[in-house]
Amino acid sequence: MSFPNSFAKKDPSPYSPSETVETSPHKHRKDDNRDPSKHGDRLTPKTPLDRALHAASSMGHTVLVELRDFVQDIQVKLDPAPRSVSDDDVNAVRAVLQALFKKSAPPSEDNIAETFVNAINDLAMCQGYVAGLSRYRYQKNDPSRAKVDAALYREAEAPIGEGAPDWNNIRLYIEFKKGGTQLEPFDDDDLDHPEASAARRAAVRVQLMAYAHNIFLYQHRDALYSIFISGKDFRILQWDRSGVIATKKHDYVKDPRPLLEFLAYFESLSDIQQGIDHTATLLASTSKAYKLMDDFAQANPSDMPHADKTEIPPVDTTSFSPTSPASPPPVLPEDLSAAPATPVSAAYQGPAFGTRQRTKQLATEMHLDTPIVPDDTDPPENDESYLDEIEEPEGGLVERVFQYVRDKFRDSIDPALGWPRYKIEVGEEKRPFLVGKPIFFSTSMFGRGTRGYVALDVRTRRFVFLKDSWRPFYVGVEPEGHYLELLSSDKQVPIDIPRLVTHGDVADHHAFTTLYAQHFQGKKLAEVSDDDEVPTTSVTSEAVPLPSQPSPVTGQKRPFEEDDGKFAADADVSHLSDNGESLTESESGAFRRYRHYRIVVSDVCLPFTEIVSSTQLIVLIYHCITTHARAYTRYSVLHRDISAGNVIIRPQLRLIPSRLGWNRVVWTGILTDWELAKVVPKDGTKQAARQPERTGTWQFMSVAYVEDHPAPVTVADELESFFHVTLFYAVRLLRHNISNVQAFIVGYFDSYNPGGGFGRTCSVLKTNTIQQDCIQLGSLRVQFYLKPKVVHVELNALFKTWLELFRARYAI
Repeated sequence: MSFPNSFAKKDPSPYSPSETVETSPHKHRKDDNRDPSKHGDRLTPKTPLDRALHAASSMGHTVLVELRDFVQDIQVKLDPAPRSVSDDDVNAVRAVLQALFKKSAPPSEDNIAETFVNAINDLAMCQGYVAGLSRYRYQKNDPSRAKVDAALYREAEAPIGEGAPDWNNIRLYIEFKKGGTQLEPFDDDDLDHPEASAARRAAVRVQLMAYAHNIFLYQHRDALYSIFISGKDFRILQWDRSGVIATKKHDYVKDPRPLLEFLAYFESLSDIQQGIDHTATLLASTSKAYKLMDDFAQANPSDMPHADKTEIPPVDTTSFSPTSPASPPPVLPEDLSAAPATPVSAAYQGPAFGTRQRTKQLATEMHLDTPIVPDDTDPPENDESYLDEIEEPEGGLVERVFQYVRDKFRDSIDPALGWPRYKIEVGEEKRPFLVGKPIFFSTSMFGRGTRGYVALDVRTRRFVFLKDSWRPFYVGVEPEGHYLELLSSDKQVPIDIPRLVTHGDVADHHAFTTLYAQHFQGKKLAEVSDDDEVPTTSVTSEAVPLPSQPSPVTGQKRPFEEDDGKFAADADVSHLSDNGESLTESESGAFRRYRHYRIVVSDVCLPFTEIVSSTQLIVLIYHCITTHARAYTRYSVLHRDISAGNVIIRPQLRLIPSRLGWNRVVWTGILTDWELAKVVPKDGTKQAARQPERTGTWQFMSVAYVEDHPAPVTVADELESFFHVTLFYAVRLLRHNISNVQAFIVGYFDSYNPGGGFGRTCSVLKTNTIQQDCIQLGSLRVQFYLKPKVVHVELNALFKTWLELFRARYAI
């Protein structure tokens, strides 16, 4: 979305910490807490808690402005100017609306919605667009089942009649209420704390956030407009990842001109100015890229099982032909690779399977060596010549694919889901990747908004993992790719981390609300007389100047849970928080600075819920601890967010020396999500705060760190976090004597008490476990079992030894 040049800051902000910043105890994902491996205890969703936390997470993210300030400061100056609204237009709309409200009984919400939508369409209030109602049906397969009242669509994309919302094509959404203070999401009399806290009013705000979140989820955007109608009043809202700018309510029945002028302004905006991400291209179902994704989703006989220690035979090239319709798509060189070369049957003519020559031949057969030239009549966005840029695999041989990876890709583009497909550009080289539905996503409108995809790398024709997020943008806060490059820089000391393909910030996308909040706060302070008391604030006291022209390109975890940075196919930690934003950080003038960022790694990993034994759990955790130790001892890097979602499994092949051409699947524990990592001094030098948030995931933070905050995270804290992660998965996946797993998870990981450096301390159960070196649930001492009625001596001893070491730390 385009916004004034003075806001398009390309340099990160220094962080000036505030003494009043609070943090959330935990934030839960709304999705069902299921266990994909089907051998763990099922955790039921906590909907009431989810709703309350969602409402709480909306606090402190709003800038409330006068309508005139919104027009002056937010709306970009267009050339040519928007269509002028005549007095006749105003009078025609006023007549329709006044007729509705002059009835003896106040109109219902449905009456208001129908009249308003009909007026937009019949009186051409937004030319080139169609307003569609969608009050009673949700989009098929939409997990949120959201039913927004109405939305604006381009004429060519509008649904026919009243039906379900089309989240793929909504350009602006409209929500209606019958009116009354009890349904107002904002308090116009309190600019410093505009989010109304009453339950019904907060519920309306949560509803508005949910609709914005859904549009950001289905589409690729950096900003979004919406309109809120409450009785005779309307508000304009502009959403992005750092918050929402909302106008004070205005009577559109008495004076419809501002509303009509906004709609005329909106119809004049380009896609980019409306907040559409120009680095993500929506694929038409008739495009070559769309068809390429279908081809790669086909079942492939050469795909491999992923279970640990599975023995994989060489590819049998005599049983099928790579170019047969029943065989893998011949454009999949990575799927047609072999382990060590095997003899080729005389029935198969051509270069050896899995060789550089065969890869070239397959490309020729599929006409991939012929440039794709768009028709002269096609618009530039239909140019698919980028599909020509194919890189040969290193060494001439390519890797086979684990079946679960292709299955995840196939599921993400299932037409029954109704999910759009996109070509996404990543990095300075604008490397193209093809994606469908994300395999995980943040459920929060505000924050990093992470989405993870199993993507198809157009250049290598390989499946990769792509993460799209909004990273904190402060001095000294490096992007995640920086740390992956650093930790993989010495090939002599391998560290098990995700293998980087490419990464980079996206265009000039900055979250605008934070930048405007600084300007707005400066304006308010500038209006305070010298005799008035000026409150302490972390933003400048000078208003940011506003230019007359927009920038040429747009500038622009989780109220419950954000699987941020987990390069896993289904990280089943959906009820947990990750390192999230403060619920009330903006109350202290600390709106977060965010920068749009994408990173691609070659590994599509597995979640820890694939684990089937205690041995696997401990070995994989050991791998992650080893990675943590090497990162710290060699590079002075602390991860600073050890959590259940940040430990994942990478299946790999290793040759079996005694069997020619055979491989064995070996699982390696991977420590991922390094975006909160930090190079820390080892000489006792004090660490400086870099961004206005606590670091880590509440459920897995050490007891000491929570109590001593804002003291920095230490190695001891992170080792304790590994214990909590291990216990979490052991309780979820292994045999034990806990009868109610749900109660234990909530009591140990989610609960909190007032006090401490965070304003709250860890649960009594968690604190007692660490300080008394035993896991005691009431009168029950928790024990793990190897099989029914057979105590798991080794695992119980390991937990006891671990806890004895922690008790020694707390005894000091």
